[in-house]
Amino acid sequence: MLHITIPPGLKLPMHHHPVINAGMLIRGQLLVIGEGGARLQLKAGDGIIEMVDQPHYGTNNGTEPAEIAMVYAGTMGKPITVLEPAAGKAR
Repeated sequence: MLHITIPPGLKLPMHHHPVINAGMLIRGQLLVIGEGGARLQLKAGDGIIEMVDQPHYGTNNGTEPAEIAMVYAGTMGKPITVLEPAAGKAR
């Protein structure tokens, strides 16, 4: 389980999760954008079930820190988040 704080205005890098994960946005707001352009606006109290193996990123488009409590169902020693290569670079 992780407690994640994202400052206002911060855009996270494009990434994906190779494991199932779920949680709750406990404070603030967060906009999640999928690689294909799908958008999901979250506000405090909303549940989060993140996309598995689908590139996406989040941005705190609010005025206060976004705080998330997340639970990841992974395997010890294996990553729970994988950064996507920068645009234009080979995978």
